Amino acid sequence: MADVWWTLLGAAIPAVIAGQVFRLRKKRAEEQRIKSARGREKSSDDIFICERVCTSKRMLKKVGAFSKDPIPGTCVTV
Repeated sequence: MADVWWTLLGAAIPAVIAGQVFRLRKKRAEEQRIKSARGREKSSDDIFICERVCTSKRMLKKVGAFSKDPIPGTCVTV
């Protein structure tokens, strides 16, 4: 009975490690693609990175005079 468990464990460990390596390679390839897209001309298939920016009291104190209608707590996607 113990031999069956060792066999299953011996098969499961390499499968888990292979899965981790696959995910790491996929993540690294995606990061390289994004990094390379930043330094060249943009084409229709490139990635656009959007970021959500919300106003805070500190931000309104510093740049609020330049805005048309400073409302605390509003957000915009840039």
